Amino acid sequence: MASQTPPPGGLNDEDHGHDNEERWLLTYADMMTLLVAFFIMMYSMSVLNLAKFKQIALSIKSGFMGEMEGKKGQAVINEDNNMSIQPIVLTKSTADESGGAKSMTNETSAVSANDAIFANLKKQLIDLKISKKLQGLIDIQQKEGNIYIVIITDKIFFKPGDAVLTDPAKEILTDIGGMLKPLKNEVSVEGYTSVTPPAKSLYRNNWELSAARAVSVISFFQSESKIEPARLSLTGYGQWRPVFGAKDTDEKNDRVLIAVMKKTFRGGK
Repeated sequence: MASQTPPPGGLNDEDHGHDNEERWLLTYADMMTLLVAFFIMMYSMSVLNLAKFKQIALSIKSGFMGEMEGKKGQAVINEDNNMSIQPIVLTKSTADESGGAKSMTNETSAVSANDAIFANLKKQLIDLKISKKLQGLIDIQQKEGNIYIVIITDKIFFKPGDAVLTDPAKEILTDIGGMLKPLKNEVSVEGYTSVTPPAKSLYRNNWELSAARAVSVISFFQSESKIEPARLSLTGYGQWRPVFGAKDTDEKNDRVLIAVMKKTFRGGK
């Protein structure tokens, strides 16, 4: 039998079979190309610069639709068909973004610095309490970022029903004032009393007495320790906020609280 001659330029059955076996390579190559393009796109999105993205979007929109509301985008490709890196103009939005990040960094640094300052201040106060043997008379607390120095007043600071500082009180306040003067933190002085009325006193009631005692402390800080007056404030609570767990007549309620606030005074109105 005569062999069949394939038509000119045609393929025999073996050629068709060989071609079909290798067609999967084309599909595989297409798939790999798409995957590479996909991952390049994902990478470029992960390092997206918002300002540059807006600039490119505006350039594309201007190219297709003309200038948008008087805004002209910067060309990404110049007239010579070469990629051109244009300087980014710092607009209000980009300034706000960078300013916000810088502000957060500054706030974090300020918090860390304040924590270090307060840790040192607390250590100094504890050392003072021990060296002056004031255990039971002075309590040092730290709550919500503030330091509170609670002083039982009728033992060492004031005579009963009086608001004049004693000599031991001035000595202790001199040490405390020396610690507070270099700081910029606000200082609040609060006066408290027991329910016992101030007998044979210049003060009509415990409200006046507690406020007068707070005034004596901040006046000493201002005149002797030279603490900036704008950092100082006072409150008199009288007998109305007794120590938790103490009886109304308990001497622990006759006290002065010096609060060193985490808030710093920045000046101005």
